[in-house]
Amino acid sequence: MALKLRGNTPSPLLVTSLSIKLTKTHILEVLQPIWLEKNGNASRLRGRIETILDYAKAKEFREGDNPAGWKGMLKPLASRT
Repeated sequence: MALKLRGNTPSPLLVTSLSIKLTKTHILEVLQPIWLEKNGNASRLRGRIETILDYAKAKEFREGDNPAGWKGMLKPLASRT
């Protein structure tokens, strides 16, 4: 499914339906295949996912930590070796 943005804001329906169930495991499954070879793309993708999940939290569609957050979430698990 392609992510459709309205301006710079993700579709509320997409945010609601996808963000509630996303976990750190899901984020890593998406990023790990490209992390070493396309680190810049992977980093930008992680940042976009983080932004969408921050938006979902602000709109009270989800609670808790952002599984796409870098510090304290994915940084300890990401390896460039």
